[in-house]
Amino acid sequence: MKVSVILPARNEQELIEKTVKDIAGYIKKRGYSFEILVVVNGSEDATEEILLRIIRRIPQVKILKSKPGYGYASRKGLKEAKGDYVIIYNVDFYDFRLIDYVDVDMKGNDIIIGSKLAKGAKDERPFLRHLVSLMFNYYLKIFYGFKGTDTHGIKLIRKTAIDEVLPKCSTTSGIFDTEFILKSERQNFKRVDLPVNISEKRPPRFGSRSLQTFIDLFELSRALRKRDERGSLAKPTPILSQELEEKEHFDSGADIYDKTYGYDQKFTKYKITKKCREFVKFVKQNNLENSRILELGCGTGEYTRHIAAMLPKAKIVALDISSKVLVRARLKCRKLKNIDFLNASAYKVPLREESVEVICGFYVLHHLNIRRTNEEVERLIKPGGIVFFYEPNILNPIVFLIKSTPFLKKKVGDSPGEWGINPLKTDKYFPGLEVIKITQSEYLFPLEILPDKLLVFLDRITARFTRWPLFRYIGGSVQLCLKKP
Repeated sequence: MKVSVILPARNEQELIEKTVKDIAGYIKKRGYSFEILVVVNGSEDATEEILLRIIRRIPQVKILKSKPGYGYASRKGLKEAKGDYVIIYNVDFYDFRLIDYVDVDMKGNDIIIGSKLAKGAKDERPFLRHLVSLMFNYYLKIFYGFKGTDTHGIKLIRKTAIDEVLPKCSTTSGIFDTEFILKSERQNFKRVDLPVNISEKRPPRFGSRSLQTFIDLFELSRALRKRDERGSLAKPTPILSQELEEKEHFDSGADIYDKTYGYDQKFTKYKITKKCREFVKFVKQNNLENSRILELGCGTGEYTRHIAAMLPKAKIVALDISSKVLVRARLKCRKLKNIDFLNASAYKVPLREESVEVICGFYVLHHLNIRRTNEEVERLIKPGGIVFFYEPNILNPIVFLIKSTPFLKKKVGDSPGEWGINPLKTDKYFPGLEVIKITQSEYLFPLEILPDKLLVFLDRITARFTRWPLFRYIGGSVQLCLKKP
């Protein structure tokens, strides 16, 4: 039986020697074979020199190096650990009870966490630190269904659990602990929280971590989505289950589709007309008014009928995977003669190569696997043809909140797997197309308590926000204008 202890260390010259000696001395008394992996990550003090001196007396100590950051250090330690049981301590906090649990094979658990918030724990840190921990724990419970009390405490982990969970983790920042614990929970590994007594040994760094915390939460949300999620660049297999999920979602909601998306509201109608005019403007700029247009994910045809009326000489092919929403689309557009409806997959459109001049979609791309969609777009579009999408912007805080929260997604009618589009990655989404323009819009969401005329006025005012650097990338929707060379 072997025990591995991981100690992430960055500028720890004041504490590292005492910590390592304490841990090594206790494990030796228990009679275990052990290793202490000190992962030095960006230290600029004498931490490494002190460790080299310690190794002469305690050969079980090993120095590992990683990029600066707790996440990098933890991942490096977990990857290199050879023990049957692996303990992650902090240089300034360790509890020997985790070592004692090795004696009883962790009482059948796979992970034991030293929790600051478990019943019986004593948290002597400043009130603000304690409050932040509480709020973060509630955030995890509400948004991700977390069943525990802490993710960032010291840990004892069975090596078999590490081998299963670590390859599925992708974050490298301070949020890595949370990703690891949530993914282990989803894989049904047994976990128990051990109450600990903790106090502050060094001043907190709230100011320097404020922005990083928001970035970490964004990365966590991305990491916890399925590998082949809609709106992702994931490898495009398997696709069938995603398509069936989307089809079932829209088939089941076809009767209330228009109401769910607010098509009966005047402000929504105003926004739809506005977006269609932007599309038509792009078409006319490229002299493609008489072209063949493929609309992906037409739904009940609300955007389709506006486009057909604004471009009467164009031939429009409106595609959707749901046959039930197409019934309503055909009814809605029955007086327009320049539309053909097509019940098919956006990944396998039954049209010849280079057979359309224009491809468009309104709030459809985030339902799809983008890499697979791009392959079909490049197959279908003629050289010199244009591509236009209007999509929810995942960089917008409200969009991010909705897409990250299951009960909010359900309330607004989202399908379970849909996400959003990051406008900063447009060139990666469509590597074979030229990016002509990316425009932000919709800094307002429908507010039923406000009059429609006021909403329209405010929308026109807030449209100017896109000129300001602070707001340039956080509009509620993003307009992508692309062209095939």
